[in-house]
Amino acid sequence: MILTVLQTFVTMILSRFQSINPNKEGNNVKGIADIKHEVTIMTLEDDHYAMWESFLTMYTDGDIVNPDTSLPYKQNKGGDKRYELKREFFKHMGHFTDDDLKTYVQHLLGRTPKRTLPYPKVSVLKSKKPVLDNYCASEWVERRKRKKVILEELVNADKSLTFVKDDGNIDRQKWRDWKKTCSFSSATWDFLLATPSKTYFAMRRTNKAVNQRADEMGEKFTELRDMFSRFVSLKKHVPKQTGKIQLRAHDGPSMAFVMNPASWDYAPNTRPLSLGIADLRDVPKHKKSDNPVAPAPVMPFLEKLHQMNDPSIKDPKIWLWITADTWDDAAAAAFIGVHFKDWEYKQSVYKACKAERLYDIPIRQAALPTVNLHFFYQRDVPSYIPGLIKPEYVAPNIAYYNDPRENHESKFRSRSSELRMEFYLDIIQNFASPGENFFGVYTGAKCMLAAKVVTPSIGGLLSSTRR
Repeated sequence: MILTVLQTFVTMILSRFQSINPNKEGNNVKGIADIKHEVTIMTLEDDHYAMWESFLTMYTDGDIVNPDTSLPYKQNKGGDKRYELKREFFKHMGHFTDDDLKTYVQHLLGRTPKRTLPYPKVSVLKSKKPVLDNYCASEWVERRKRKKVILEELVNADKSLTFVKDDGNIDRQKWRDWKKTCSFSSATWDFLLATPSKTYFAMRRTNKAVNQRADEMGEKFTELRDMFSRFVSLKKHVPKQTGKIQLRAHDGPSMAFVMNPASWDYAPNTRPLSLGIADLRDVPKHKKSDNPVAPAPVMPFLEKLHQMNDPSIKDPKIWLWITADTWDDAAAAAFIGVHFKDWEYKQSVYKACKAERLYDIPIRQAALPTVNLHFFYQRDVPSYIPGLIKPEYVAPNIAYYNDPRENHESKFRSRSSELRMEFYLDIIQNFASPGENFFGVYTGAKCMLAAKVVTPSIGGLLSSTRR
C-alpha cells in the first residue's frame, strides 16, 4: 500500500515537472533523479518549505530586490514581465543539507540575520556591476560547498575539532567559538578558498570523493594536506591582541587637533613608535580665496601636524606619506626638506589593480590610477630598512586582485580612496614590530585593521570631526 502511494506521488511529481516547458527543460526530466533537488525542497520542514514557497512566488512576480538598483525587479525598466527559474538553478544544489537550503533561501529572500543592506546577499541573476556583499546564486553555492570542504579538512587535520557533525551539518556554536578563539575572519576565508586548486574542489564534489580528505586523495594533494595541518597549528597559537586602538579627533574647519582624552596612555618609552603613515589625499584642505581655481593646499594641515605633541611628528622613526597630486607632492617634498632635512628620503609609487576599485572607478576603465608614496626615515634606522622600500607596489597576479567579483575588501573600507589591505600589511609588517605603537593620520579603516593584525599595540590614530 505504502509503495503504491509513493509510486503514485513520484508519477505525479514527474508529470508536473515534465509539463513545465515540455519542449525545452521539461523534456529533459526522465526520472526522479533529474529533479531530486526540487523534491528535497518539497520535503523540507514546514517552516523551511514555506520560505522557499515565498521565494518562488516573489521571484516569479518580480518582488525580489535587484542588487543593481536596490528596487524590486518589477519596478525596473521592463519590469512588468514575469520571471521564471531555470532548472539549472536547482542543479547546483548537490550535496546540500537541509541547513544549507535554509540558509540559502534566507539569503535569496533578503532575510539574512543582522543584514542592513537593502538587497539580498544572494541573487538568482548576476548583477551587471560588482555590488558590495552580493553573490549570484551559482557563485554563492560554489563558495558554500568550498567552505564546507575546507571545514572538513580542518577537522581532519586536528581531531580535537568537532564543529562538523556526522550528518555533514556544521555545529554553528562550536564553529563561532573556534573562530573567535583563533581570530578567524572573512579575510582568512578568502585565503583558504583561494589556496586549493579548482581541480581539488571539483574532485571533492564527486560522489566518489565527497567523503575523502586531502590525505586520502594521493600524493598530488600532499602539500595541501600539510598546509591545512600547519594552518590549524598556527591558528591555535595566535598571540592574543593586547593593544588598544586610540582615536584622537581633528576638527576639519579649524584645522585644530582636539586635546588628548583623559584615557590617552601613549607611552613612547615603554612602547616605541616606529612607524607613521599619513594619507594626505583625505586630510581637510581649504582653497585660498584669492585663487579658488587652484587645488586646495595641504601645507596648512602639515603645519598643524608639526605643532602637535604627544605624539610629535618627529616620534616615528619611519614615515610614509601618501599624496593625491603634483601639488601635494611639491608641498610634501618642501615640508620634508625643511623639517626633516637630516632624514633620508625615498619616493615610490602604488599601482592600483582592477579588482580593488580604487576611487570606485568603472570596472572597464582602461587606465588604472597610481598613487605617489613618500618614505623618509631617520639615518640611524637599521641598515636593512632602505632595502625594504620597493620602487613600486603592485598587487600579486592572482584572481583575487584581477577579478572584481573575487575581491571583497570593499566591505572593510571607510572610503573609496583606501588602498589594498595587502599593501598596508606589507608596510606595517616591514617597518613595525609586534608591541610597538603605530601612528596613522587619516589612513582609514583598512589600515587600522591591518595594524591590529600585525602590531598588537596601536596608538595615535587620527580622525576628523567632520561628518
